[in-house]
Amino acid sequence: TGPFLSEFRLENGLPVWRYEAYGYAIEKRVVLVYGQNTVHLTYALREGDGTARLQVRPAVCFRPHEGSVAGPRAPYTLRAVDDRYELSSDLAYPLRMRASGARTSFTHDPATLTLEYAVERDRGYDSQGTLASPGFFRADLAKGQDLTVVASTEEWDVLLALSPEDALRAERSRRAQLLSLAPSRLRQGLGGELVLAADQFV
Repeated sequence: TGPFLSEFRLENGLPVWRYEAYGYAIEKRVVLVYGQNTVHLTYALREGDGTARLQVRPAVCFRPHEGSVAGPRAPYTLRAVDDRYELSSDLAYPLRMRASGARTSFTHDPATLTLEYAVERDRGYDSQGTLASPGFFRADLAKGQDLTVVASTEEWDVLLALSPEDALRAERSRRAQLLSLAPSRLRQGLGGELVLAADQFV
């Protein structure tokens, strides 16, 4: 969201955000790898002359599923080997992160962010929590280039088995197969979106 968001759409149920500012247009895509605890977050520069510098700052809160957003907190440890980063605490499995794309780098810049959880607030629960950020990924993008940040609790060999391009291609193919198995009247439009949405609960 925010003042620069110009469009949101679904492509076969996959979300795409488009942001426009200062003569540039960037599209963001999120792909969850089927059968894994892995997410691919891709930013692609679609319009703009010259080079745009993009920073992506991951921020986390490791807590039990039913735990309060307000705590408790445990110290986080960041481990870096080459272009691989692991963020860990005593409360959860390590979060493994890696960036791919044109001229990517990571800057260690610890920060604490405060977040208001609107749904919890509306329900009368604790609604203000803090997120820990170890730093940020950076990329200098020209038109047609992209930056993908991969985050996962899987082991490195599983995380790296699919490139961002392969992960997107595999998920598109899987969703196309799901639609092909549905009755013809449910393969497009709202019916198709409902078929894909139902898959999330299977």
